[in-house]
Amino acid sequence: MEDGSSLPGSSSTAVAIDKDKNSKYAMKWAINNLARSSIINLIHVRNKSSMTEVSTEVTRDQADAEINQLFLPYRGFCARKGMQLTEIVLEGVDISKAIIDYIKANYIQNIVVGISNKSLLMKKFRHPDVPSCLIKFAPDFCAVYVISKGHLQGEPGKVQLQQLLYMKVQKEDHLIDYLII
Repeated sequence: MEDGSSLPGSSSTAVAIDKDKNSKYAMKWAINNLARSSIINLIHVRNKSSMTEVSTEVTRDQADAEINQLFLPYRGFCARKGMQLTEIVLEGVDISKAIIDYIKANYIQNIVVGISNKSLLMKKFRHPDVPSCLIKFAPDFCAVYVISKGHLQGEPGKVQLQQLLYMKVQKEDHLIDYLII
């Protein structure tokens, strides 16, 4: 779909990106290992707290230019691989919460994120990093893949042992259970 949403039960993959190198590794890993369709959702969360309340047109244009520049290398990579890219820009104070809300609203089954570049000391005194929050709070139907330097770190989070997902779909006023493997 054009807005990046998908129907329950359809296979969908999203990659959360930022300005760091591990986002590029995450994108490459997702395309090589998870992309079952020719469409991949690319998510970036613009931090609302960094934007002023009174936003001028110049500031908005500057922010849009930065976002455009951020997506540019991913567009080229997807074009070379024959993939269609859906760019999603979310706004929120809490980056993890914005991504999780998007996952829930659009039934994203796989989310891929690059590992945080913050040092252990910084992580201890600040809020948990995005990958940790995604693993902890993502819905059960979504597998969280954390990538570092092109390699999967640990087991995917939130994947149930039996690898089964029951979804209820309403059809003609009847609830039907579907088993998705």
